[in-house]
Amino acid sequence: MIDLLKRQTSLAKGLVLDVLSEGDSAVDATAGTGADTVFLANVVGENGRVYAFDNQWEAISKTAARLRAAGLTQRASLFFRGHETMGDNEALRRDSGIKAFMFNLGYLPGGNHQKTTSAETTLTAIKSALKLLAPGGIITILAYMHPEGRQEYDALSLYLSTLLNPYDVYRVETVNHQNAPVLFVITKKEE
Repeated sequence: MIDLLKRQTSLAKGLVLDVLSEGDSAVDATAGTGADTVFLANVVGENGRVYAFDNQWEAISKTAARLRAAGLTQRASLFFRGHETMGDNEALRRDSGIKAFMFNLGYLPGGNHQKTTSAETTLTAIKSALKLLAPGGIITILAYMHPEGRQEYDALSLYLSTLLNPYDVYRVETVNHQNAPVLFVITKKEE
């Protein structure tokens, strides 16, 4: 368990595994290099669906290549759009089985560090995810402490602290490392 805490991306995946099952749907709100998209596609199986969003073509290309290499392209729909557009996406709005959303904020690894997610678009995306999430579902949000990331973290902390039933919100952080990433976890209670 301590190893999971050291790498919060692994912790987020472990928490999603507790909720997501074969045949469910899931959303990778920040496709990036495609690691979370491939992970989710493996978990939902042949009868499940994964939706992945990113506003950088490089990220969509990397994600598509990873899905092809893993033989999982039929399980995923890729959207070359920012995560703030999720609430307007007809496919997501029709899917009542979305049990997990994963957000890995910041910039594309190996990409332009000036292109980052922002507090404004992330909050819009989180609000949409809360509405689209099925009962018993989970949202993981990994926030990084670069300058824009700090603003996102502050905005997320403020907003998430106001959520009421049916949501529970958790924050996992390394308290003795000043700029360590922070993992927010939101669960939605069963009806």
